[in-house]
Amino acid sequence: MYGSKAMWVSVDGKYCYASNETPYIKLLQDDAVPEKYADGLDISMCVGTHTGLIIKSFAVTEYESDEPGIPAEIMNLPKLSQFELFVKGLPPEVHDEMLKTDEYLMNDMKSSLKFRRAIDKHGHLEYKASCGFIYTMREFGVHGHHSTDWAPSPNRADYTNAIFNKLAEASPEFADKMFDRLQICNPHTRDCTSRIKIEFNGETRSTCRGKIFFKMLPSEFEDVRKVAAAASEIKKAAL
Repeated sequence: MYGSKAMWVSVDGKYCYASNETPYIKLLQDDAVPEKYADGLDISMCVGTHTGLIIKSFAVTEYESDEPGIPAEIMNLPKLSQFELFVKGLPPEVHDEMLKTDEYLMNDMKSSLKFRRAIDKHGHLEYKASCGFIYTMREFGVHGHHSTDWAPSPNRADYTNAIFNKLAEASPEFADKMFDRLQICNPHTRDCTSRIKIEFNGETRSTCRGKIFFKMLPSEFEDVRKVAAAASEIKKAAL
């Protein structure tokens, strides 16, 4: 329901979302609706990742006046943060693993990596540590993935090679697995400031910021935590 004072969504009679801060409501309040919308608005539908939608029927009811009042039930809906909205939209099978990873990065790693969590301008979930270690989740359509990488800087130490050596101490097999997940830098790009060379097990790879890709599977979130733990141990040893 798009009203002049609030919009809300209900599914099978249950209210699941409401807002009075949408752009169109603000335009109405300021009497600043663009002329091109005088005859109406376009309506579109989209679905989340791993979700299929079959439209069997579609109907629109337009109220000339006396629009429906705001249901009392939606006044009690909790206002979710950007992070909560992001996690809520994840596939059910990885939802709990993301929360577990968030707890691990924000609390268990607090004494070493000091992550700052934010939703960036592209709508990606990002955790940045002051040492340069970054964990990012991009969850849109079939291109959803998450990754760790390293922001190179002349003002701080480079942990990329050390992370792989630390991983190999606990499990050479796991270190090899992560080495195969590296994003290889385009060799034809000259003077790339994000190119990082990683030497491991007798092999050298030119990578884009040492980025390691992970799949959207529950087991892969444990792999993320292992890589973060290695970075934490290296950071502690450097203090």
